Amino acid sequence: MCIQVSVVYNSSIDLIISCLNSLMRQNYRCLKVTVTNNIFNFYDLSFLSLDYYKYFKNFNLINNPVPLGFSFNHNRVLRNLSSDIKYVLLLNDDTIISPDALGKLMALMDSDSRIGAVTPALYYPDGTPQRSASYFPMGLHGVLLALSGRKMPVSAHARQGTFWLRGVCLLLRVDALRAVGYLDEGFDPGYGEDIDLCYRLAKHGWSLRICQEAQVIHFESQSFGKRTVKWYRQSFRGLFRFLSRSCSPHEWRLLKACWIAGLCLRWAASFTARMIRLKTHLGPPSVYRMVLSDLLQGY
Repeated sequence: MCIQVSVVYNSSIDLIISCLNSLMRQNYRCLKVTVTNNIFNFYDLSFLSLDYYKYFKNFNLINNPVPLGFSFNHNRVLRNLSSDIKYVLLLNDDTIISPDALGKLMALMDSDSRIGAVTPALYYPDGTPQRSASYFPMGLHGVLLALSGRKMPVSAHARQGTFWLRGVCLLLRVDALRAVGYLDEGFDPGYGEDIDLCYRLAKHGWSLRICQEAQVIHFESQSFGKRTVKWYRQSFRGLFRFLSRSCSPHEWRLLKACWIAGLCLRWAASFTARMIRLKTHLGPPSVYRMVLSDLLQGY
C-alpha cells in the first residue's frame, strides 16, 4: 500500500529540498510524491524530478502558470488518486519530518478505522513546541477567541468533535475524504480550509487525532509572510467564512458581535502602543480597521 504525498511549493528552494530530503529518509518506502510549483515566474524545479524519482515509487512535478490556491492545488492531486492509495499526506513545503514520523502517523491511523485524520507534534526550528491543533472557534471557545485573540491550548483529553488539526502535515484517510468531500476552494488562496475540513469530518463521525510521538519541524507562514497585512487579512477572512457558513444564524450573530468588540479593542490597544512606542505582538492599527471593514461588509 502506497501513500500519496502532496506538497505545494510556495516558499524557497532550500526549504522544499529540506522537505523532500526528510521524506526520502522515511522508513516507509512506498511514497508517491507530487510537488506543485506555485510561484509566479517560477524557479525551474525540473532538477527535482531527476534528483528524487529514484527514491519514491512515483514523483510528479506540476508547474502552475500562475499561483493558485492551497485547496485547488491539493484537490487536483486528491481527485486523481490511484486505486492503491489508502492515505494521503498534505504537507507544507516549509516542514522537516523526523525519520520515523510517517510510520508513527500510519500506525495510529491503522489502529482505528474511524480515524479520519492524524497530525504530528509540531515544533519551531529551535525546538519550541508549536500549536498542532485548536478548538473550533465556536461556542464559548469562539467567544473567548474573539474577545481576547488568544487560542486556548488543546488538552490531551479534549473531547472528539471539539478541536481541529492544522493542515501543516495532515495524514488523511481517503475513504473519509470521499465521504465528506475534498477541501473547499472557496477558502483560497488559503487559511481556514483545514478548520472546515476537520469540522466536516467530525460532524460525520470521523475521529481526529494528534500523534505526539511523531515530530515535524515547521518554519511557519513562509507562503503569506507571518504578521504581514496580507497574512492578517487572509487568516481573518478564512475564519469568518468558516463561521458564517458553519454556525447557526443566532450563534453567528453573537460571535460576529464579539469579534467586532474584540477587533475594536485590539485596534485601540495597537494604536495606543504605537503612540507611546511600546513593543507589542499586535498588528498595526490599519490591519484591524481593514478586517473590521471586511467583517461588516462581507459576512
